[in-house]
Amino acid sequence: MASGAAEAKTNCIAKAGLITGGFYPLKSKKVYNAVLKDRVLEIYKSTNHEKSGKEPKFLFDLSIAFDIHLHYECTLKECISVMLPDETFFLKPLSDADDLEDWFSQLIDKTRQARATRLGRPVFREEYFEIAWDVEMVKLPKLRKKSKGVDNMEDVVSKYSEQLLGKR
Repeated sequence: MASGAAEAKTNCIAKAGLITGGFYPLKSKKVYNAVLKDRVLEIYKSTNHEKSGKEPKFLFDLSIAFDIHLHYECTLKECISVMLPDETFFLKPLSDADDLEDWFSQLIDKTRQARATRLGRPVFREEYFEIAWDVEMVKLPKLRKKSKGVDNMEDVVSKYSEQLLGKR
C-alpha cells in the first residue's frame, strides 16, 4: 500500500500540454505533447500516445539538466531551452506568453527538486547559469584576417616627417 502511494507521488504530473519543439540545431519544428513530472520531462508524439500508455518519444532526466533558460531562437522566437550534457531541446507552448513563463517556472522548480534528490543536498536557484550556448568546435579555425594589399597603404612616416620628433 505504501509503495503504491509513493509511486503515485513520484508520477505526479506538474504540467502538461501541447508544445512546439526540437533539438539544437533547430532545422524543423514539430508539435508534441509534453508532460512535466517530478523528475522527468516526457515528450510524446501526441496526446493519444500519452493517454494510451505508449512510451514517450523523448525522455529527459531533469536531475542531469545543467541549464534551463528563456531563449530567443530564430525559428521558435521566444522559447525555453533545456540543456542536457549531450543535447539541447527547445520548447514553446502553443498557448499564450503567460504559459511560457509558467512552463519555465515549473521546469526550474522540478529541476531543482530532481537535482536536490540526486545530490542529497538543497539546490539553490543561483546554481544555474543565466544563459549558456551550444558551440561546435572547429579543427582549423581562421585565425587571421586577410591583410590589405601593400600597394594601397600610404607611408605615414614620410607624410608627417616634419611633425615627428627624433631621427628617421
